[in-house]
Amino acid sequence: MPLAALDEYCGSTFWNASFLDTAEPDLPVCLEQTVLVWLPLGFLWLCGPWHLAGLFRGRGKPPPVSRLYLSKQLVAGLLFIIAIAGLALTLGEDYGASSGAGSHALVFYVNPIIYALSWMLVLLSQEGGRRRGGAVDSATLFLFWLLLVCCDVFPFQTILRAALRLGEVPDVPRYSLFYVSFALELVGLVLSALADVPREAAEVVKKNPEAGAAFLSRITFNWFNSMVVSGYKRPLVQEDLWELKEADSTSHIHRHFHSHMESQLGDARLRYAKKRSEAKPAQDPRPAKQNGVSQDVLMMEEMEGKKKDQKGKKGKEEKVKEDENYPQGWLVFTIFKCFKRTLIESAFFKLLQDLLAFVSPQLLKLMISFTQNEEAPDWHGYMYAVLLVLVAVLQSLFLQQYFQRCFVLGMKVRTSIMAAVYKKALVVSNSSRKETTVGETVNLMSADAQRFNDIFSFIHLLWSCPLQILLAIVFLWLELGPSVLAGLAVMVLMVPINGFLATKARKLQIENMEHKDKRLKIMNEILNGMKILKLFAWEPSFQTQVEGIRGQELQVMRKFAYLNSFSTFIFYCAPSLVSLATFGVFVAVSSENVLDAEKAFTAIALFNILRFPLTMLPMLIAIMVQTAVSKKRLEKFLGGDDLDPDIVRHDSSFNTAVSICDGTFTWEKEVDPVLKNISLDVGRGKLVAVVGAVGSGKSSLISAILGELHSVKGFVNLQGSVAYVPQQAWIQNATLRDNILFGGPHDSERFQGVLEACALGPDLELLPGRDLTEIGEKGINLSGGQKQRISLARAAYSHSDIYLLDDPLSAVDSHVGKHLFREVIGPKGLLKDKTRILVTHGVSFLPYVDEIVVLVDGAVSEVGSYQSLRATKGAFSEFLDTYAKEENRQQGPAAEAVGVEVEVEEEVEEVVEDLQADCAPEDVVTGTLKREGSIRRSLRSQGRWLAIRLEFLGNLVVFFSALFAVIARKKLDSGLVGLSISYSLNVTQTLNWLVRMTSELETNIVAVERVSEYSELETEAEWASDPPPSQPWPHAGRLQFENYKVRYRPELDLVLNGISCDISSAEKIGIVGRTGAGKSSLTNCLFRIIEAAEGRILIDGIDISKIGLHDLRNRLTIIPQDPVLFSGSLRMNLDPFENFSDQEVWTALELSHLKEYVAGLEKGLQYEVSEGGENLSVGQRQLLCLGRALLRKSRILILDEATAAVDLETDDLIQTTIRKEFSHCTVLTIAHRLQSIMDSSRVMVLDAGRIVEFDSPENLLEKQGYFYAMAKDAGITTGEATAL
Repeated sequence: MPLAALDEYCGSTFWNASFLDTAEPDLPVCLEQTVLVWLPLGFLWLCGPWHLAGLFRGRGKPPPVSRLYLSKQLVAGLLFIIAIAGLALTLGEDYGASSGAGSHALVFYVNPIIYALSWMLVLLSQEGGRRRGGAVDSATLFLFWLLLVCCDVFPFQTILRAALRLGEVPDVPRYSLFYVSFALELVGLVLSALADVPREAAEVVKKNPEAGAAFLSRITFNWFNSMVVSGYKRPLVQEDLWELKEADSTSHIHRHFHSHMESQLGDARLRYAKKRSEAKPAQDPRPAKQNGVSQDVLMMEEMEGKKKDQKGKKGKEEKVKEDENYPQGWLVFTIFKCFKRTLIESAFFKLLQDLLAFVSPQLLKLMISFTQNEEAPDWHGYMYAVLLVLVAVLQSLFLQQYFQRCFVLGMKVRTSIMAAVYKKALVVSNSSRKETTVGETVNLMSADAQRFNDIFSFIHLLWSCPLQILLAIVFLWLELGPSVLAGLAVMVLMVPINGFLATKARKLQIENMEHKDKRLKIMNEILNGMKILKLFAWEPSFQTQVEGIRGQELQVMRKFAYLNSFSTFIFYCAPSLVSLATFGVFVAVSSENVLDAEKAFTAIALFNILRFPLTMLPMLIAIMVQTAVSKKRLEKFLGGDDLDPDIVRHDSSFNTAVSICDGTFTWEKEVDPVLKNISLDVGRGKLVAVVGAVGSGKSSLISAILGELHSVKGFVNLQGSVAYVPQQAWIQNATLRDNILFGGPHDSERFQGVLEACALGPDLELLPGRDLTEIGEKGINLSGGQKQRISLARAAYSHSDIYLLDDPLSAVDSHVGKHLFREVIGPKGLLKDKTRILVTHGVSFLPYVDEIVVLVDGAVSEVGSYQSLRATKGAFSEFLDTYAKEENRQQGPAAEAVGVEVEVEEEVEEVVEDLQADCAPEDVVTGTLKREGSIRRSLRSQGRWLAIRLEFLGNLVVFFSALFAVIARKKLDSGLVGLSISYSLNVTQTLNWLVRMTSELETNIVAVERVSEYSELETEAEWASDPPPSQPWPHAGRLQFENYKVRYRPELDLVLNGISCDISSAEKIGIVGRTGAGKSSLTNCLFRIIEAAEGRILIDGIDISKIGLHDLRNRLTIIPQDPVLFSGSLRMNLDPFENFSDQEVWTALELSHLKEYVAGLEKGLQYEVSEGGENLSVGQRQLLCLGRALLRKSRILILDEATAAVDLETDDLIQTTIRKEFSHCTVLTIAHRLQSIMDSSRVMVLDAGRIVEFDSPENLLEKQGYFYAMAKDAGITTGEATAL
């Protein structure tokens, strides 16, 4: 609009520079009536559609009207009335009886009208905000009120100054209307800064004040004040942390991330499949494997076959293998799509902050120029001072909003990756599972996820740093001309140096992650197998391994640190080198180039801005290098094959609970099936037993029903929820109650019923906190039987429809197993109305089941009741007869007088420790992430709360340094003014950095405190004796317990209470007792895993408490219940210290019946055992443990339920070898099955930590005491013959 038209529109001059060329400047009235009116109202109307949309969103009942809302509407309504009154006043003056028509300019008609319309829009906008769910205020309305008040300040002072100059008010009505409206606008501004929290949201706001924070509180983080006050008064604890908002919860973040990930990963898989089909010909089919071999052996042979096939295939295929064997290039796009709104918002704030950063040097230039010009009016200086602090405040607000969003973004990215990795670990296929160890998975969730957290916290520096460098160069060019090219040349020279450093850093990072994976893998195995390491005194061997890997890791980290130090040094020097080169060239090229205060300090301010991007670039490049490595690792893991979700269906048209329809299943796609042509129907409420010989596929059948196997053909249909009880109990590090509830609600009556049914009542009496007792990692403070009963109780409490029970009774005593079958599993048990599929070794249970499924070589041989299958004389009958012969042969002389309950042992196949399908297993990790997210969110908010207050403090320093420069400008040199203001501009950054470093030091020092606390924990006794015991000790193997008492911790009750006995040399002792009686504790005492509270143990007359731990443990031998193996060679697992020759190792393997098998392996003794020994069957693992015992040749052997989890054949092999090779040794056998200790010299019966009976089996049976009762429960009575 031309100025003449504006002059006519206002009836006065729109602009005249002379208004500002005085000591008391003012704006023209026309400008105040147009631009300063249009600016706030234009902003309001621009945001109007967003406000009005709230009127039409909610179709339900609107929230109740609050007093604050009514006050806001009242203010807007009064302002509307004032606008109408102003219009009426103009009309009255122009068209009234006493005035001539048309005396006022058009602006006096237009402004009241647009104000009236605007106040109507405010009324509607405030109503729309009330109806918008979750909104407690409106940021745009607050900004409108703020803008309106700021714009009206100018007419406010113009009217006031005019009245003071004239000595009277020239236009009383308009004067009154304006000041009343200005007062109402101030009230409106205050009201808009308050949060209007609905009553129904009050509870949510109490749990998370951020949810009820108004706009002003949000941008200044005032909502965090209460937490700071609480932290000042006392140390904060986890209970003080507020709950996360729904948008910040792990479940919400993961759902959002997963939906985008599926889309992007699907596209990447299509690209990958297309690339593979174009690049590689079809592979030859694999040769068929032998039947009748366990799944673990098949898996191992398959791996060996693959290794042979891959021999000689090197060159190009090896080079691209890492880059081509998984879908790539999808993770970053997924993150960008998932969090694009936060990325855009943070980018907007960063852009504003970057642009404002270059305003301060220009204001500094004007301020120096002002001090040099003595004729300039004072108000110029005051205006520059105000502008400096205003720009600094805005910069602080934008910067902290940017940081808050970026740090929350980093946290969300980390959370989403951790949750995705955890979810993936639950559904990853068996072939993909083999490629990733537990240590690598932990690394993905910790180190690699943290890399993405770091990079996304600073992601915008990728474009912000170049932008800042470009703008700095442009402004420097304007100040210093072409001389700035010298500084630019220095920066260009940095590029190749930086490229070299980045390439080198990437290689080191890849190497470092490989070492870290190895270290975490072996540390995970050490922690899981710590008891075995102690029992065998193998700590030094594994300590050497860990130190070796850690040494390699530290060597790489040292190189990386040197590289990083050099990179940091170069880039810290860069700003100084750039400024030095620029100033030097500027002065040198021409004598006319004078470096005065104005140019120098403006350039220095610009160089200071340039310092940040140049300093951040090396850090950013280092993080990007590390993240690129993590990206590949994550894409490879998350892009791996999943278990096929279509294997298990839920078709309601089936009238059975479980149906397998012509199913053929394999553990992997390219190996022979372990289950062939399975067709099986299990009716609702039926109890079905699954039996079969070694390697017949019983556990594989359970895995197939769970969807853990690959389907070649056919499918599984399930009707209802599923609960699974694995053979190896899975226990959480939580209370006993939480282990059973597993995230479900606590129903006291049902809970007590489950405890009684699972025979946990007596155990609760022994536990210090009953059902609230904290269970240690992997159930360390529970016996094997207690863990299994808790696992069964968890399933029973879940109230599922289908129960898959993979031999849960093998780990408990026979009488306890009988109780569990009767009270829980059997036809009259707690689960009598549920569908139950039971893999069992207990033949005595088979007559009571509805159906028996007999598996032979992975196929269903027979299905029917116990009587019908016995009558058909088929595979089931042969199976029972074979077992009876084996059992009778195993029992020896005692079998003539004792009748035996027939049990079946099977080889345990590879079983994935699953969780109950009807419970959400991710709740465990979700809860952890939720707590961690809450802590991290609070820490981030605390950082921003402190940072913005420090920046405001720094901004005051800037303001006062500029203000005092104006006040004392005649006394100060312009150079001193430039120095003080330029330094004050850096105070904020220095303050922030100081507090940030202090905070980080305090946070990181926690790690030092934890290490210090851990190092001060009480350690076990010395490993070595001085002097050591004589070499042949123990030469006889005599054991004496003298009033031996022990407890696990000083505050706990005794677990062994006054044990006294004398065991002669070469005597064979059986140790029995119900679960928790102290059997395993006795073993721990012999090895001094726990120390005596009173009394002593003598071995060949020597008190073991006087001997070094390794001197003692090296001279005892144990075959534990759980055959723990470590990743490494077979030889290392047998002889980690290499104390024995290869010939001695082969002899031990021959005696443990593994020589033929090991000799058939390509690498023989150097064959690599996978993590946990998963590429060996449980039977083979137990035989390797036997091999360890044979190598040690000690005079005392302890069998801690060594055959409880192995099949009959392995059990027979172990027992035969022990009788032959350890005939001259003292043997202590802890057993669940009484049959295995019936040929012992004597039997020790323990109850509540005391010996209640100790005599030969025959005498104890005749005595009819504790042992007799146990034998009776187990189906063993005198004078009976074995009857099948």
